[in-house]
Amino acid sequence: LVKEQGEQWTMPPLSGVGLTRLRKKSRGGGLRWKLVVVAAIGLQVFVFLYVRQLSGQQRHPAHHRSEKAQRGRDELEGEHEEFVGLQTDEQKIFELHRQLQRQCGHRGIPAGDVHHMDGRKGPTRQVHQLLQELEQAYDGAKSKNAVEHFRQPQTDRRKAVWRDFEFSCFSQCGDDGLLYRIFGLIGWGDRRSVEIGYFPHEANSVNLIVNARFSGLLLDGNTDPIITESWYSPINRYLEILKDDHKKSYDLRTFKQPTEQDLQQRCSPFCLESCYNVNCQKSPITMKIPEFRKTLVTKDNLDSLITDAFSSSEIKQNIDFFSIDIDGMDYYILSNFLEIGYRPRVVTTEFASHLGKTLALTRPYSPSFHAAADSFQYGASITAFVKLLRRYQYRFIGCVEWNAYFILGQELRSKHLARLFPEADVDSCFYEDSSTLETDRRRKNLALQVPWVEVEVEAGAEPKSWKEIQKHLSTR
Repeated sequence: LVKEQGEQWTMPPLSGVGLTRLRKKSRGGGLRWKLVVVAAIGLQVFVFLYVRQLSGQQRHPAHHRSEKAQRGRDELEGEHEEFVGLQTDEQKIFELHRQLQRQCGHRGIPAGDVHHMDGRKGPTRQVHQLLQELEQAYDGAKSKNAVEHFRQPQTDRRKAVWRDFEFSCFSQCGDDGLLYRIFGLIGWGDRRSVEIGYFPHEANSVNLIVNARFSGLLLDGNTDPIITESWYSPINRYLEILKDDHKKSYDLRTFKQPTEQDLQQRCSPFCLESCYNVNCQKSPITMKIPEFRKTLVTKDNLDSLITDAFSSSEIKQNIDFFSIDIDGMDYYILSNFLEIGYRPRVVTTEFASHLGKTLALTRPYSPSFHAAADSFQYGASITAFVKLLRRYQYRFIGCVEWNAYFILGQELRSKHLARLFPEADVDSCFYEDSSTLETDRRRKNLALQVPWVEVEVEAGAEPKSWKEIQKHLSTR
C-alpha cells in the first residue's frame, strides 16, 4: 500500500484497472459510482496513514515511551538552563558534564544482560578521556580556589536537583555524574569503595573502579563470580574464561557464542556484541581489579568481609564510597555498619518510594531474609535512612531517582562546600506524575500483604503497631 523513498513516504495512485472496473459496474448510477470511488479513496488514505504511523513507531520508539520513562529525557532536554555569568572553570566543568550526558545518557542497559553491550558507552576511549578531563577540571578549580564562587545546585527546581550533573556510564541512572560532582569537590580521598548488591557492568561503583582508579569490594549473594571476573580481567584472562565456558554444552554456557560478524572481522570474541569485558572497546587503562565475593551479606559478617578484602586495621575510617541495594535487610546492615565504627565519606542507598515519606519503615529483621523482586516486600522508606544517617552526622543531599545520597558532615566543614551541598528535603525525591503514582500504588498494595515495623523512633515514643502502619499507608 505504501512505499518508502528515502525518508519521504508516498501513497501510490489508485489502480487504473480497479477504477475501470468500478466505472463498468456503476454505469447508469452516477451518484452511486461517485460514492463508491470516494469510499475507496478514503479507505486507501486511512490504510496509508495507519501503516505510516506503525512504521513511525518502529523507527522512533523513543516517541512512544511511558510517561515516567520519558521524564528523564524531558528534564535533560527541556529543563536544562544555561548558566549565565559562570566563571571559566565552572563553565568548563558544566560543559564536560553536558558532554558526558550526551555520550552516556541517564540510563544504563538492563542489569543481568551478560550477552550484549549494545549502547554501553562506559568503556569507550572518548568517555574515558572526558572523565579524565572532568577530574582534572575539578582539581584545577580547587587549586585556584575557584570552587568558592561556584553556583548552588538548582534547588528551586524542587525535583531532580542534581539533573544538571547526572550521567550514566555504568550506573542504572545518573549516579555516575553525581559521584564525580561530589568527589570532584570534596576530594577523592584514598579511592576505596564498598558496594553491596551489584551487577558487574551496572552498579554505582563500577565507573569509579574502571575510570577513577578506585580499589573496590563488590558483594552480592546472587552474581556469579565468573561473570564478575570476566568483566574486569585483562583480555587474555577473559579469553581463557570464554574458551572454558564454550567447552560446556550450549544450555550451560554463561556467555554468548561469537557472531558471524565477529568471526569475519577477526576480533572474536571481543570488540563487538559478544564482548563482556571492560577492556574490549578501548585501550587498556590503569585499573585495579576489584575484590568480589558471592555471599549472603548480613549485619554480622560484613565487618569481616571488608577487613579481609582490604587487609587494613584503619579501613573503618578510610572508605570513600559505600553503596547498598540488596532488596532486603538494607536498613539493618547499614545501621550495624555505622554502629561498629565505619564512616564512609559518601553513602548511597536505595529506598522504597511506595512506602511514602512520613514514616521510617522496614521489614522485621531476619538474617536469612528473602523476597521476590516483584513483590516489593523489602527495603526501607527514605525516612528510615535519613533519620539513621543523621544520627551519625551525615547530610542528606538529595536523590538520583530511587537512590538517596549522604555526605559525612566533616567533609562539608568549609562554607563553600556546605553551600554547594545543601541539606535536601525528602519531597525532592518523589514525583507526582500519574504514571509514578499508579506504580507506587500498585507496589504499596503488594507490600501491605506482609508486616512492616517502624524504626528510628524518638526517645520515649512508642513505635506504631502493624495495624497503625497499615491504616497510615492505606490512606496515603
